[in-house]
Amino acid sequence: MGVGRDDSFLLIEKLRPDDPYSPWRLEVLAPGAGQRFSAVHDRVVLDTSENARQQFAAFDAVVTQRLEIPLTEGGVLPLERDSRGYITVHCRLGGWKAHAALEGVTVVEGEFTGGFCREFGALLRGAN
Repeated sequence: MGVGRDDSFLLIEKLRPDDPYSPWRLEVLAPGAGQRFSAVHDRVVLDTSENARQQFAAFDAVVTQRLEIPLTEGGVLPLERDSRGYITVHCRLGGWKAHAALEGVTVVEGEFTGGFCREFGALLRGAN
């Protein structure tokens, strides 16, 4: 699944969809002043525990306005819903061995949030 635009996006996909223990691939593109920064990590593990899925269900049902999904190697995927219904997707993608991280932000506009939540929820549910 991908979210964002050509100049700022997050792509999340499971490397082997049929394997419940498969790592994930995340790609982040973040704009800077006259620059574009990108990072790809193809061995990320998301927290797909029952607790994480329940917290996402509460976020999807607009019971909570903020959610953080931990990623391995110091990464995190925070989601925030604002008063307009837009979802801001933050991503911090890092690597212990590289001692580097990239933080990106993209916004899912109101009319697209339902599709985003369906796709992201399916990714979390299909992980285990």
